[in-house]
Amino acid sequence: MSNITTRSRHAKKCPDCGATSLTAEFYKTSCYCKPCHLLRGRKNQAIRQAKSADRREETSTNVGRAVLSQRGIPCVAGSSIGAAWVDLVAWACVPIEVKMCHVNEGKLRWTFTPEQQKRGFRGLFLLLAVDGEDAQSWVVPCDGAWFLDDSGKPNVTAVTATIGSTHTNAKNEDYLKQYRDRFDHIDRYRRRYSSKLSGTSGGAVIEALRGIVTAEPDLSLDKLPLFALLEKAG
Repeated sequence: MSNITTRSRHAKKCPDCGATSLTAEFYKTSCYCKPCHLLRGRKNQAIRQAKSADRREETSTNVGRAVLSQRGIPCVAGSSIGAAWVDLVAWACVPIEVKMCHVNEGKLRWTFTPEQQKRGFRGLFLLLAVDGEDAQSWVVPCDGAWFLDDSGKPNVTAVTATIGSTHTNAKNEDYLKQYRDRFDHIDRYRRRYSSKLSGTSGGAVIEALRGIVTAEPDLSLDKLPLFALLEKAG
């Protein structure tokens, strides 16, 4: 069989892989061979999904920051202080993850990402927020949420609720009532850290933070952005 060349009326060269193939190996509207065309499609889809996820994360972070600010709780985006693994850091030492949803026909649905289902949550608290005016918020401790299994990972893909319902998802709504506007949980942790760090500075603060972790085995240093900042500062 003779070699296929681009001189043939029935052959084309793919600009991606460089192979020359019969035109039947190309889609009519594409200059790429079918395998390269499909590969490009998958890559472009992954890029679009990643950008969409980034936009959702940015929106959730902004909504969470607004919710905390309205309660007089200072916070910054974790990514702005070298703690990109968490959405927000309140009082410089309380890491918080945010899940935001919109009200859809009176129903709420907070969906967990595949990564969160795989590794669990890295913050001390999960802020369930609703975008919109007069929105409600729930502050759920990440070590005691009813939708987590014994390893701290979500045992569901999403938390749904219809506030006020006594039938569908009533269990979720009962739990949500316990955590609605419980911003005192955040302040409690802040006061715990503040009291242990009072009067310390520099290396002493780092040692105090180590002491906190030693006294509370359920915590880890990577959950204390303040530690990372101080250690980086030397």
